[in-house]
Amino acid sequence: MLETLDIKNWILVQQLTLDFKPNMTLLTGETGAGKSILIDALNAVLGAKVDKLKIRQGQERAEITASFNIENNQKIQDFLIAQQLESDNDCILRRVIVQQGRSRSYINHHIVTRELLRQIGVYLIYIHGQNAHQSLLKKAYQRDLLDLWGNHQFLLNKVALYFKQWQQAKMERNHLQQQNKECLDRLDLLQFQAQELAQLNPQKAEFEQLNQEQKQLANAELVLTLCQQSIDSLSEGQNPAQRQISKTIQYLDELKKIYPSLHEAEDLLNEALIQIEEVQSQLIDLKYQVELDPNRLQMVDQRLVDYLGLSKKFRCEPEELILKQDNIQSEITLLSNTDEQILTLQKEISAYWEQYQIYAKKLTIKRKKSAKALAKLITQGMQGLSMKGGIFEIHCKNLEKDKVTASGMDEIEFRVSTNTGQSPQSLAKTASGGELSRISLAIQVASSNCNLVPTLVFDEVDVGIGGGVAEIVGQQLAQLAQCKQILCVTHLPQVASQGQHHWQVKKTKDRTEIKEITGEERITEIARMLGGVKQTKQSLAHAKEMLVKSTSIEEE
Repeated sequence: MLETLDIKNWILVQQLTLDFKPNMTLLTGETGAGKSILIDALNAVLGAKVDKLKIRQGQERAEITASFNIENNQKIQDFLIAQQLESDNDCILRRVIVQQGRSRSYINHHIVTRELLRQIGVYLIYIHGQNAHQSLLKKAYQRDLLDLWGNHQFLLNKVALYFKQWQQAKMERNHLQQQNKECLDRLDLLQFQAQELAQLNPQKAEFEQLNQEQKQLANAELVLTLCQQSIDSLSEGQNPAQRQISKTIQYLDELKKIYPSLHEAEDLLNEALIQIEEVQSQLIDLKYQVELDPNRLQMVDQRLVDYLGLSKKFRCEPEELILKQDNIQSEITLLSNTDEQILTLQKEISAYWEQYQIYAKKLTIKRKKSAKALAKLITQGMQGLSMKGGIFEIHCKNLEKDKVTASGMDEIEFRVSTNTGQSPQSLAKTASGGELSRISLAIQVASSNCNLVPTLVFDEVDVGIGGGVAEIVGQQLAQLAQCKQILCVTHLPQVASQGQHHWQVKKTKDRTEIKEITGEERITEIARMLGGVKQTKQSLAHAKEMLVKSTSIEEE
């Protein structure tokens, strides 16, 4: 429900804040007073294109803010959550139009595109009028209205579910088919690479071990020479370290008789002698381990060359070749199973399509049944709105397989004939602005059990009618206001007397003002609408009678 509308520097409005109420609010005033300003402001905040000439003369910017209570509007709540714009039970739309630069749009204080304002606006307010948001003319809206009226939600959910699964399975299959065409060359390459790696047969940690072995084999002769030279310097040479240390120990043995403190020095040399013997033992062992094996060295060198060659070819480190081999084999397995995967997906596609058809056909049957019943009610409503002979139809056209949607296999179109003998044509093509307002009223009254749009604005609903028909229009609006919020701009006293709330538009100099009127002020305004500028006793009495009558009807 629309709660407040704040307008700043908009045409003839400098500053205006309107607090809206439930049920029906009438907006009346002299011709040229500025009743259309309110409609223009609503259109702007709901995402319509705006001429910068609408900015109040002498001002740099205009600003319009509309606040809605969406506590009972789940569709809007879901929309805001999907856009990450939720804010409790409120929805605040704001539009800033500037003389220089681009206008800005906001939802719940987040800057958004004008298109997003337009999308959300369709489900907040429905404006009936020649310059309005004509969502009723959109086939998607017509379909949603029929489905909501017919209570088709269970079937809609099933249809949407299987449509989504059907589409996803088709996308996966098409992707695999395309991939299958492109992967034949890839498969040949992978199999060739797998063969190369299989010939190498890389093993875990083998490359590091080969490097170590290659160093040992390539330096075997040098190792033997150094081992022998080390052994000679320790114990087998002309003047080995072992012999020199032994002599020194003998000297210390004599010296410690004179200087006992040298006992510790003698112990250190004895330990050194033991360590020299240990080193000598290790060198001898190494000497016997090392072999001069040119054949083995050649084999290791060739193995390393093979590793380095493939690592360069596959652009990876030699140690990573074993992982590369596993990855290539996994990809070969995946590509080799593509045909089987495609076959599995094809079976799923057929199963999902079959389920989709089952529920979509049930939905079509229900839609056609609901369409007849709803169209009959709307036709009856049109008869009482100065559209004698008018016929309303809801056409359900079966779609081709490649055009079906998550909403079913039907294209829903509202068709109307406003003249006797004329075959019904598309509502978007045949109805004039005034006719569309009355047809819309008939539709809204017939579908009043639906809560598709909580707020309805009627502009020009009284075009081309008067007398008894005007009174019927007022009564139907009052009936509709029992379940929806109604704002009606009217020139007809028969309509103006039916609302629970009444606003009067006045123009003073260069400014438009809107105020709520009650009691005597409202009687005077109705009388003005009945008899012109000068009110007579008769016109005042008639106005009071009309207000009393509308109140009694409402109480009944």
